Amino acid sequence: MPDFVSDIEVNGEKRYFAFRKTLTPAGLKLFVTTLTATSDTIKFEMKHDGYSWIIMPPAPDWIVKMERQLSDIIMAHTLLNEKPL
Repeated sequence: MPDFVSDIEVNGEKRYFAFRKTLTPAGLKLFVTTLTATSDTIKFEMKHDGYSWIIMPPAPDWIVKMERQLSDIIMAHTLLNEKPL
């Protein structure tokens, strides 16, 4: 079950992104799940680098290009809910 979800516009279409946080020995990570335009599931990880959230390879290019937007959404969610991710 995701900790939070967000509908994000990708190439003019809304995509559902589900974010699930987990604490690992290496630090806090987010596992993100979304669907492609053909309904294939895409899963990737993000970690906090001390300043923003970065995508951990492998991830499709169209996801990597969204790294800043995804990081901003995560940070906004954190601020709105006043609980650190």
